[in-house]
Amino acid sequence: EKVDNTLTKSYQYLTDVDDGSNMEGTALFWHIPRSGGTMVKDILTKCRKAVLATDAGRWTDEGSAEELKVISINGDKYVNVDMSTTAGIERAKLLGLGSYEMADVIITAYIQQAASLFDSQHHGRAFTLIRNPVDRAVSMYNYLKNNGNAEVKKLTVEEYARSPHVENNWMVRFLTGKLAGPLGDDDLIVAKEVLKNKFVIGLVDDKSTSMKRFEQYFGWAYTQNPTEQYSCRKRAIEKDAKTGVLKGSESTEVSEGTDAYALLYWQNQLDMDLYIYAEQLFKKQGQELFPNLEGVQ
Repeated sequence: EKVDNTLTKSYQYLTDVDDGSNMEGTALFWHIPRSGGTMVKDILTKCRKAVLATDAGRWTDEGSAEELKVISINGDKYVNVDMSTTAGIERAKLLGLGSYEMADVIITAYIQQAASLFDSQHHGRAFTLIRNPVDRAVSMYNYLKNNGNAEVKKLTVEEYARSPHVENNWMVRFLTGKLAGPLGDDDLIVAKEVLKNKFVIGLVDDKSTSMKRFEQYFGWAYTQNPTEQYSCRKRAIEKDAKTGVLKGSESTEVSEGTDAYALLYWQNQLDMDLYIYAEQLFKKQGQELFPNLEGVQ
């Protein structure tokens, strides 16, 4: 199958995941909403004391400074950039975020734009956590409903699935940069190609194994105070498992065979295909990149 090179070209400075010779480069986490990203951030900041480039620049005046610096927010360390908007990524690029090794990990949803932070001298190394798109859509519905989105509050999950609020193939859109307009099978082919070549895949359904793989791939050791750091990490994984739903909030669940499931599936057909492919990649990477972790609990 022929892949559109212009699209895959935007990822050229991300290291190929099977290129064992190239261990240099900044870790780049593609944060898919409602898919365990907060757990990854917590483990990196609270347990590993890593410096992150996320959206911290939004919350402080340093976010419009003329130079990059590390700032501290509630004891956690961040670079003064905002990776949650394309304008923020553009600023980070102009200030040279990709070439200064100031951030241990860059975290963003706008993965295609963030890939442009790097160049032939400074590479990025990508990883992500992926969740079943229908589960993710239901989680997004609950999140919007419980966090005061006035429009969504009034909608049942079926109505939400038919409304302009529902996301449509979010993963394929963000990987290809086609955030609006129609998508086709060509876009799915590109998305699969990028995932396969450039990402260490983690699955929300197996967070523990996923974290172990990320740690091994990036050489993240817990050396400052291993006992406390490991228990910190364990708490973060367990907490995430518990708070898939916000406490005390009414939570809608959607099971296969219902109208709501069919509607949400229909909105995410390409993402569902990509998810099934990601599950296969997860298995394959386990055998090829992390054979020593197979069967380790």
